[in-house]
Amino acid sequence: MTNPEDFSYKEDRRWTFETQDLKEILFKQKVEQKIISDYKIDFKELGIDDDSLELFDDVFLDEDLSERDREIFCSLPYEIRLRQFKSFFEEFNLKDKTEFSREDWMNFIKYIIEINKDLEPHLGFHATPYNILKDKTPGRFREGWYIKGTENDHRNGDQPMAYYSLSLDKLFRKKEFKKIYVVRANLALGNNHHPDNDGHWGRAGNLSIISEIDFTDEDEQNLNKEIAA
Repeated sequence: MTNPEDFSYKEDRRWTFETQDLKEILFKQKVEQKIISDYKIDFKELGIDDDSLELFDDVFLDEDLSERDREIFCSLPYEIRLRQFKSFFEEFNLKDKTEFSREDWMNFIKYIIEINKDLEPHLGFHATPYNILKDKTPGRFREGWYIKGTENDHRNGDQPMAYYSLSLDKLFRKKEFKKIYVVRANLALGNNHHPDNDGHWGRAGNLSIISEIDFTDEDEQNLNKEIAA
């Protein structure tokens, strides 16, 4: 019998997320740009200077990194990413962060990818009319930022679940939603994320938030114009 751990997300036909649709690709790029903007706030907190931050942008788009590599790198939830960033500097004993080289950035990106790839992380999307605040629980390394399940799902023993889509097209848009929260969708077999319906959606008891983006009807119209241009 094949060990389930030998399977990757590509063999797991429960999920459907790969696309060649230009609108989806452009939307995902815009989402990743927002996530990188958030990451840079953490980079500055770690003491990385502005010149090194400018160099990061070039390295992130290096042809040695695939689109999948970039998605894994962008999949770190808010509450864990500062800790993971710090672990790189500690493991490689990099105390001086004022002259972070191109090689340093590439090593950093590949390090983050390596320690996260086994979860098969992807970007998921959850639209809501509510602002979701960070958890102020004392004693944590950093505040948690979650979407907590509120809808009992009979497929999971009536446990409360929260839901996300794996694309803009399949996003469930509640009336007058304010934001799209980007969440970490862990697609590896054996975790607590479950495919919903035809695999374009997922659910879990709690969703870890990576970032939030404003995406109005006007934003979508501008995206359509960009495609038509």
